This record gives sequence, structure tokens and C-alpha cells, in this order.
Amino acid sequence: MAAVDNEAQAACSADQRTTTTSACLSLAKSGNALAQFDMSTRYFTGTEGVKRDEVLAYMWAKVCSQKEQITCGKLINILEMNMSEASIAAAKEMASKCLRSDLVECD
Repeated sequence: MAAVDNEAQAACSADQRTTTTSACLSLAKSGNALAQFDMSTRYFTGTEGVKRDEVLAYMWAKVCSQKEQITCGKLINILEMNMSEASIAAAKEMASKCLRSDLVECD
């Protein structure tokens, strides 16, 4: 089981991007910080089958930062340079809702 989980984590990474968005999203909602980071970058760049959405990118980076403070924190800083205060506030609220719901309401 651990080997399968490691493969899933690696497949969702920014380096390989072989996992479908729905599979990566499922992994992100299971609490995998690497998948959360990957979902954030997918939304930020508008690649891998998702529409570019800085608010969702920020939300996933904020959720990711609960486990991966340095990597995801850097992404948050990059996102904040390009976002309005209103968008940042909306993204923070979405992240709070996501975290309060144990990663069920993350959209």
C-alpha cells in the first residue's frame, strides 16, 4: 500500500504531471501536501485541464502551507504579488472553509 501511495504522490508532482486533474484533486483532498501544491500550480498556470484561477491557486497554496510551510509559503508570496486584496481575502476564506470541512469543501 505504501508503494502505491508513493507512486500516486510522485505522479501528481509538478515534475511529472501524469495524473489527471480529478485524480490529483482527490489526492489533494485526502491531505497530500504535494498534490495540494500541484493543484495550486495547475490553477495558477491554467494547465493540465483547469482554467487559470488565482483564487483557487491561492486557496490550495494556503491549505498546503499547513504541512509544507516553506514551499507553499513561497508560492503564496508569488500569488499575493499578482492579486487584489479582495481576491486574497476571498481565497483565505475559501481555504478556511476547506480546512474546517476536513478538506471536503475545497472549491
